Amino acid sequence: MTALDKTRAAGRPHDSGAPGRDPLIVADAAIALVEEAFSGLGRLRLLGSQEMTARNVRDAEILLVRTETRVDESLLSDSRVRFVGSPSVGVDHVDLDYLGRRGITFAHSPGCNADAVAQYTLTALLWVMRAIGARPERTSLGVVGVGHIGGRVVRLARAIGFEVVENDPPRARCEPGPRWHSLDDLSRCDLITLHVPLQASGPDATHHLFDGPRISRLGRGCWILNTSRGAVVDNSALKSALAGGKLGGAVLDVWENEPAIDFDLLRRVGLGTAHIASRTQEGWIRATEMVYRAACHLLNVSPSWKGVGTLPCGPETAVRPGPAYEAVEALIESCYDIARDDAALRALETQSRQQQSARFRELRTRTPQRREWSAFRVSVSRENLETLDLLERLGFGVVRA
Repeated sequence: MTALDKTRAAGRPHDSGAPGRDPLIVADAAIALVEEAFSGLGRLRLLGSQEMTARNVRDAEILLVRTETRVDESLLSDSRVRFVGSPSVGVDHVDLDYLGRRGITFAHSPGCNADAVAQYTLTALLWVMRAIGARPERTSLGVVGVGHIGGRVVRLARAIGFEVVENDPPRARCEPGPRWHSLDDLSRCDLITLHVPLQASGPDATHHLFDGPRISRLGRGCWILNTSRGAVVDNSALKSALAGGKLGGAVLDVWENEPAIDFDLLRRVGLGTAHIASRTQEGWIRATEMVYRAACHLLNVSPSWKGVGTLPCGPETAVRPGPAYEAVEALIESCYDIARDDAALRALETQSRQQQSARFRELRTRTPQRREWSAFRVSVSRENLETLDLLERLGFGVVRA
């Protein structure tokens, strides 16, 4: 048992760093490499998410939380906190207006998992291609939301040969032109993948963006992929459409009512995973690194922790001989076995509802983290120019043999 484990078992906070050194940093102990990153910036006190109470954070100047902690007036009104960091993409758990009124600096990690989710999406798309016996160059893909993640999906999908149709109303207003298409235009696509934030209201509301009527307008063979937020798709309407054979299929990494997901819907989708599309070692550490650098800026300290740069190179491998698409398809499958994570989620169906929810949380947080493609070193013959070009466009580390 480590010193941290002992202090948790005794119900005491864990401090590291020189005694009396400022500032006091209170951090969620589950943040990736939080000790390595932040112990050099002050006195570090690690707490569990459930221990993030007004009393326990009152003396902190720097507060580091995960999405499980609601950061608002009830937590901070009596505190000395001047910086809140959350290694997360979303900010739904933070009252930004309140922080602004208090003059509290906030930092999070937008885009930290963009490569991870985009690579998961392309892996899933190639799985669908195998399942339906199709090729990307004869398949149209609609991308809804062309931001950090969607933009990468567009680039990867085009590199592999998909015909890509883009939809992003906020960007279309700022960058008008023929690039952008309506959702009605996308209804004619063979596949549609969703990469939007969850917004309940406003001109760009996305809650149940794909509801019953919109789903009914999709082609009978269309597949929907959702890695954004569960409620972007009306799960009940999707289940009905799949049950009635009105869609080709679906791939879901996110679900309404997580962790109490609808296992009847899971039985009907082609692939289902437990909200783990973003779960790579690089994305996990990059999230902490982005908040760490923001804290260094606040403290006027030069960053010394290298973050993602501390990771070793990933496995070395070689592509098999043959046409570029088949060789790269096999390589991508070998990098990440998406069917394994699908099977792990389906295995929960026989458990009680309470056990299912608990195990869904475990799968989401404890599924082994895969490596991003940039970590791999892929050996390719210099004569195999088409494969070399495709691997480099997809972001693999290439070694010319």
